[in-house]
Amino acid sequence: GELEECRALLERGLECCSPNEQLSLKLVRVLERLGDHSALRSLAGLHRREPPERTSKVLLDAAHFEVRSGNGDSVREFLRCLVQRLPHQGPIYCEACRIESILGNWQTALMIAEIGVQTCLRYGPLWFVLLRQAEKAYGAKAVKEYASHALRNICHELHWKVHFEVAAAFGRARNLHESRRSIELAVLSCPKHLRWKVWLLAARSELWDGSPVASRKLLAQAKADAPARVQVAVCVERARAEEFLSNLQEARNALDEARSCEGHDWKVFLEHIFMEARHGFIETARDAALNALDMHPATGRLWSALIALEHSGEGGAGAAMTTFRKATREVPKSGEVWCEGARVFMNPLGPYFHLGRAHKCLEFAVHLTPQYGDSFLELFRLRFLLELRTRIIADPLALGLLGQCTPSASSQNTAMDQCVGANAEDPSNEGHRRAIAAIVTQRVCSRMSKELKGSHFAFSIPGFGRSEVLADSAEPLLLEKLEVLCA
Repeated sequence: GELEECRALLERGLECCSPNEQLSLKLVRVLERLGDHSALRSLAGLHRREPPERTSKVLLDAAHFEVRSGNGDSVREFLRCLVQRLPHQGPIYCEACRIESILGNWQTALMIAEIGVQTCLRYGPLWFVLLRQAEKAYGAKAVKEYASHALRNICHELHWKVHFEVAAAFGRARNLHESRRSIELAVLSCPKHLRWKVWLLAARSELWDGSPVASRKLLAQAKADAPARVQVAVCVERARAEEFLSNLQEARNALDEARSCEGHDWKVFLEHIFMEARHGFIETARDAALNALDMHPATGRLWSALIALEHSGEGGAGAAMTTFRKATREVPKSGEVWCEGARVFMNPLGPYFHLGRAHKCLEFAVHLTPQYGDSFLELFRLRFLLELRTRIIADPLALGLLGQCTPSASSQNTAMDQCVGANAEDPSNEGHRRAIAAIVTQRVCSRMSKELKGSHFAFSIPGFGRSEVLADSAEPLLLEKLEVLCA
């Protein structure tokens, strides 16, 4: 967590070993986490003078930073220049497609991929990017058409994966006949040690088609063909299939078998926890989480699952807070744990409702695990809770009830407490005050709901925290841009 010290070491390393792409790449990421955007841009500008073959990774990482900062248009121009300087580098086209996909421009991403495969005919990953973009833009039939061109150009070892992508696309389109044909071709061209992946895809397709017997046979074949180190993946897939068929005991047996396989890890326990929770067996899921933590006590995902289960169980927010405090001592650098703690603090019906502490927890979560979208979504929810509180207090009825009081931004009381009048001495007016508070809350929630249906929302309170997460109140926050912020 000593980012300033990390920055100093990296800068010293670059002074002694300049230029060094790996050191520069790490420094770009450290500078973004520190929020020193000007220094990050200066570093990227220095690398633009170097040969692009040696600095392309640093420049692409800086491009992703600009996308997260909302500068999509400038990134497009930069990527266009980079592609012109490195026209035969397939990874450049892949990253350009990824950025356009994040920005929601699927047609542009498809066009870039089409241009890329014309100059990098044998670069397999770019062909797979093209197939996925074609599915988004035109559907499964377009994937099949592009796949015929891919098969004529990429190496023979990747032919099975092309058929696999076509089968998956037709499966998602619910065209089981075409999906089965592509699965047959994938099996015939697939190496034996990878054939289990094709059987898993076929099992899912048959399950969606309402053929559980065929699905079970395919899963058994996948288990027979799978190497020992990936047997656990087949068992987990079988557990999901049995759960889908409402055979909960068989699903449990499959997960028990997965735990006896070579190379199993905490993810098998997490699958069991979520399965029990989905069926409403909170106590069983809680026991599974405790057993998992006995074996994997330093896994933040397991701790966060236990906190969520305690929050949903009979113990409620109190039990969740106790578990949260234990978790922060065991895994203090787990962003998932801090995110669950924020959810406890944002529960308005719990005794620990405190938006300031929730904000602090989410700051830790974003800092520690910025790759997960949960923390950003909870920051989004926190912003709405603050806006709801501000609008309730600013409502004319609430102002009359409070005697024209001005809400303080640093106040830790809830808006409902202020509207009800927690400091009032006359208890006979309690019912009257609560009725007014209910009317005010209902009216404010109705207005906010109408604004949200218009696909944008103008906040009336200043933004806080990371500027790329919470937009300034002077501009409406476009909800369709949330995917860009979480990318």
